[in-house]
Amino acid sequence: QVSCFVLLGENDIPDDAGGDMFLGDGFTSLNRERKRQFPMLQQAYDENINTFSPNDFFVLQGCLKEEAEPSLRSIVSLIKLSEWDSDVFFKYRESILSQVPDTTVKIRNDLCRGMPRVWDNYFMLDDSKDIAFEIGRFYYGVHRYSDALAYYEISTETVGQHHVTFHNMGLCHYSLGNRENALFYFELSLEMNKSYEKALSWIEKVSKEIASGG
Repeated sequence: QVSCFVLLGENDIPDDAGGDMFLGDGFTSLNRERKRQFPMLQQAYDENINTFSPNDFFVLQGCLKEEAEPSLRSIVSLIKLSEWDSDVFFKYRESILSQVPDTTVKIRNDLCRGMPRVWDNYFMLDDSKDIAFEIGRFYYGVHRYSDALAYYEISTETVGQHHVTFHNMGLCHYSLGNRENALFYFELSLEMNKSYEKALSWIEKVSKEIASGG
C-alpha cells in the first residue's frame, strides 16, 4: 500500500489539535481538505497509484501461468493489455499456436492485426528469442503464408540462417503453389543439416510432383 502525506509547514496543524484529528472523521475531513488544496497531486496519485499498475499486470500474468492451459481469449486479452509486448507473446506462443486453429474469427483477426505491433515492440537484446520466427509460425498456422514468409525472411536477416527456418519457408511456398521455390528452400534446409529428415522427405515429394507435372 502507498500513502501520501502533505505537510504544509509549522502552522499546518494547530497546537491544540488532539489525536482525534488523525482518526476517524477527523482524518477524513483533513484528507478532504488536502485534496481540495492539491488537486493536481490528487490526480497524479489516482492515475499512477490507485489505477492498474505494472505490479498488477505482473500478478495477472502470474495467475495465467499457474493455469495448466490458459484460454486463448485470456491470453489475447493479456497481450492487448501489454500493448502487444513481444515478451508476453513469446511466453504464450505455444498456447497460441495450439489453440488458434479452433478459435473464433474475431480472436484470430485480432491476433493477425496485432502481430506487426509485437514485432515493432521487439528490441533485439536476446538472440535466443527469435520473435520474427515465432510470428512466422503463427501466420503459417492461420494459413497466411505470404505473411509467414515475410517474417521468416526477417528471422534469417536478424538472427541468422537456420535449417528449420528454410524448411518452413519451403512449406509456405508449397502452400502457395510455388513448387520450384519450395524445392529450393527444402534443399537449402537439407544442405544446412544433412540429417534433417523432414526436408529430405519434402524434397522427394516435391521433386516427384514437379517431374510428373502435377
